[in-house]
Amino acid sequence: MCEEGYTEVVSPEGLLEQCAEIPVLEIPTAGDRNADVKTSRAVDPTAPTTEQPGRPGRTWYLQPFGPDGKLKTWVYGVAAGVFVLLVFIVSMIYLACKKPKKPQRRQNNNNRLKPLTLAYDGDADM
Repeated sequence: MCEEGYTEVVSPEGLLEQCAEIPVLEIPTAGDRNADVKTSRAVDPTAPTTEQPGRPGRTWYLQPFGPDGKLKTWVYGVAAGVFVLLVFIVSMIYLACKKPKKPQRRQNNNNRLKPLTLAYDGDADM
């Protein structure tokens, strides 16, 4: 175990290699006009790295895989949402592009009710 103000540097086998001093950075106050903004953030040396071994370079901001290598739950939700959106878009394109149905014409016009015509005979009670 390292003393306060020091952090453990561990080998890949899990053995303690050395104790490294934690750099203490001065955080500027509001009254300090000539403070360097770059020194105001301290990096936690004991925080786990997001880089995977054997894969150097940039990493994604959103990590779709958990520490066990399986997909996280939110990835399944996003995939389901994208699928529903895709089905909606395809169905709207189909409905917009299909030929409209021609209205069916009735073959038998005699079945329709016709208005009753009354002859006006000049009577006053009409």
